[in-house]
Amino acid sequence: MCMYMHFRPEVKRIIVLASTACIMRDGDGPLVLDEHDWNNSAIEACEKLGRNAAPGHKYRASKTLAEKGENSVCGA
Repeated sequence: MCMYMHFRPEVKRIIVLASTACIMRDGDGPLVLDEHDWNNSAIEACEKLGRNAAPGHKYRASKTLAEKGENSVCGA
């Protein structure tokens, strides 16, 4: 059970909308991705370069980390 539902019993359903930034990859060609694929390269770029990371990497890393956090909170 999601912790949000524990504190608000009148909540029956939570819908989480994700960003495609969570799974984006650099490179060419088509890819087949599923719920196990994350944009770890953006996170790694930010960890390595810090504030000097490209703005796109920062955005994608933030979306990926937020989505991973939501999944852990709601037990997905």
